[in-house]
Amino acid sequence: VDTYTRAELCILYEYATPQERLFLILALNCGFGMAELVSLHGSEVKLDQAPPYIKRTRGKTIVYGEWKLWPETVQALRWYQQRRPQSDSPELFLSKRGKPIATPTKGNNRNPKIGNMWTGLYKRIIKDHAAFRKFSFNKLRKTSGNFAKNGDAEGGIRGWGGEIMKVFHARGRTNSDQHSDRYSDRDFAKVVEATE
Repeated sequence: VDTYTRAELCILYEYATPQERLFLILALNCGFGMAELVSLHGSEVKLDQAPPYIKRTRGKTIVYGEWKLWPETVQALRWYQQRRPQSDSPELFLSKRGKPIATPTKGNNRNPKIGNMWTGLYKRIIKDHAAFRKFSFNKLRKTSGNFAKNGDAEGGIRGWGGEIMKVFHARGRTNSDQHSDRYSDRDFAKVVEATE
C-alpha cells in the first residue's frame, strides 16, 4: 500500500496553507478521505467537550465511528469555524459562496476542490523537493490506517492490529465473525490509544 513516510508528512504540513493543513490533520487524526471530509456535518464536531471529539455515522456504510481530537486538530477546526461562510447547510466545509464542497460541478461531476487543493500543495513542494512522491489526498487515509494497524517503528509507536484499524476507519465488519458487532461494542478506547 502506498503511504506517506513520516518525513513526507512533515514536508506536507510545513508547506500546507491553513485550510490544507486542516484537511491533512483530519485525515491523519480521524482517517478521513475526501468523502468523509465533504460529508462531515458541523454538529458531529464537538470541540467544547472533554475530550474534544468527532462522532458520526459514515454515509456509505452506515457504520458509527468516533475519534478523540488532537490539540492540533482542535486548533485547526477552531480556525476554520471562525472563517466559515454563513450558511444553513449542515456540512461543515463550504465554498467561499457558502455551498457544501461536495456540491457537484455544473456538468454533474464530483467537485474537484480537495483534489485541486492537493495538486497545488504538491506543486509548491516540488519547487524545493523535486523528488517528492506524488500521491492523492486519499493516501493520507491509508497512511493513518497503516499507522493504526502497524504502528510506526521510526517514531517508536506500537501497532494495534487490523481490527482496531477497521474501527478507526469506521469500516463494516471488524473481524471474521459476522455477528461480533451485533453482540458487542467496538473498542473505541483502543482507537483513542492508537491515535494518541
